[in-house]
Amino acid sequence: MPTGPLHAVLRHLAETDRTDAQLLADHVDHRDDSALAALVRRHAAMVWGVCRRLLPREADAEDAFQATFLVFVRRAASIASPEGLAGWLHGVAYQTARKARAMAGRRAARERQVAALPETAVTEPDRGDAAALDAALTALPEIYRVAVVLCDLEGMTRTEAARLLGVPEGTLAARVARGRRLLARRVGDGTPPAALPVPMALVTATIETATTGAASAAVAALTEGVLNAMLLVRLKFALSAVLWVGVLVGLATLAASAGVAPVPDPAAGWKEALVLKHDHPVTTLACSADRIAAGDAGGNLVLYDAVTGKNRRVKLVGGMDFKTGYDGLRFTADGKLLFAIREERGGIWMTRPGDDDQKAWGLGGGGTRFLELSADGKVWLEANGQSLVVRPNPYYPDNPDVAVPGYESAIRYPAEPVHAAMSPPEGKYLAIFTADGTLHLHERAARKETDLLEATTKVELGKQVVTALQFSADGKRLVVVGEDGFARVYDPANGKELVAFEGHRGVVFCACFSPDGKTVVTGGDDNVARVWDAATGKLLAVLAGHTDSVRVVAFDLPGERLLTGSADRTLRAWRLAP
Repeated sequence: MPTGPLHAVLRHLAETDRTDAQLLADHVDHRDDSALAALVRRHAAMVWGVCRRLLPREADAEDAFQATFLVFVRRAASIASPEGLAGWLHGVAYQTARKARAMAGRRAARERQVAALPETAVTEPDRGDAAALDAALTALPEIYRVAVVLCDLEGMTRTEAARLLGVPEGTLAARVARGRRLLARRVGDGTPPAALPVPMALVTATIETATTGAASAAVAALTEGVLNAMLLVRLKFALSAVLWVGVLVGLATLAASAGVAPVPDPAAGWKEALVLKHDHPVTTLACSADRIAAGDAGGNLVLYDAVTGKNRRVKLVGGMDFKTGYDGLRFTADGKLLFAIREERGGIWMTRPGDDDQKAWGLGGGGTRFLELSADGKVWLEANGQSLVVRPNPYYPDNPDVAVPGYESAIRYPAEPVHAAMSPPEGKYLAIFTADGTLHLHERAARKETDLLEATTKVELGKQVVTALQFSADGKRLVVVGEDGFARVYDPANGKELVAFEGHRGVVFCACFSPDGKTVVTGGDDNVARVWDAATGKLLAVLAGHTDSVRVVAFDLPGERLLTGSADRTLRAWRLAP
């Protein structure tokens, strides 16, 4: 292999020109040691910072640093989102440092026992610990965690981070700002910790260890401990459905012997009818009478025949790059038009699903985020800073509301709008969740009066992080989901909580009502979709099959099939057997 100053310069240029995803692919597919070395050098400072914040003893931090990259080498081929590698490495570094901290505590306790001193329990860092921010970071949604890690922990400029992720700089800036706000709500201060210089000798030694696999006994033991913990988590989710069946069968037997009604089967008659594979995590769905549209995190829009599953990809063209994926899709009632939405930066595209020559148009400026499009496609909600705008859709054919260019109405909230929903079909009720933890419920007619805030019903959710809002088809109920298993149904007319759904672990990413409004489906970080009785909150079914978080759920128009899209890059269709 050539060496010398010129080769070093050329190698540096090659490394900086390749994204994490490209370097990871070269390492996994071609066993390219230079790609592995580039990834270690690129993320060394961030990983070292995590290890040092949790481990005051430098030798322990060095072991955790090396073990983090050994875990990466062992798990590289199974990383689902290569573009999110920085966030993945941060999480592994945090887990590894915690395990190293526990091991160091047990070692110190044994040493104290030998010295005939009382043993002291090992405790996790409290909220004031320097590592609290790392703990909060691990709980952020991946899209925000990666942006914060790159810009705040690795010290990249927004331009560098945007290039690395393959997204517009404005999109990256919005993600960083959102991630910092979420962190501030968890730890009281979103300020990133000061960068710690990483010893270059450690980086060199780690590259050699990762390449050869020749680790010290302490590093090897720590690596195996983290890998075993990760395996246990995967097995827990994989076996959860089997365990549920076993438990429920046992309960049913006991119930029958006691003369009481048995617990229902968690599958509850739902059968998997179709599995469709994507190249990237599925992020959004829409259904017409004869088509299913699915958008993924890689910017692919796939149109499926609703019956056969046959499909074709659509490449939208226009002023905006769609490599970072879709946040929303809406068919018009006749199914002839499909609107594709980007939340984080101004952009709404219209395409004609039946055309061979796909066309699309876009609009929106810097700082504008599209939050929601009404079910009839005639009105959308957009946010800019703390302001929300209700704007008629000029791309809807012969839209009667577009008499005068401009917007229908606007309001400025005390905090930035984060999520929004409009009740079907025309958006009579608006639900807006703002960054201060408030759910605002409006009647849209009131927006034309003097001050919308006077006509607002507020639901204070405190520090609860909301991830999605969805109205029922009749507009009379609103389901709200979020972190920590949060899932509730509210009356949009008065803000009263109607029912709570208890059962998800972790983040609940999505929810939808069935067309008849009798059931609610939620999907979350525990890799399953749950079907609930919308009136009582009773769990009707647990649909297990995905191997990663369920990010979007939707019913087809007849309500005969339920669609679930996942970070495992599959779209699954479920049918309730007669």
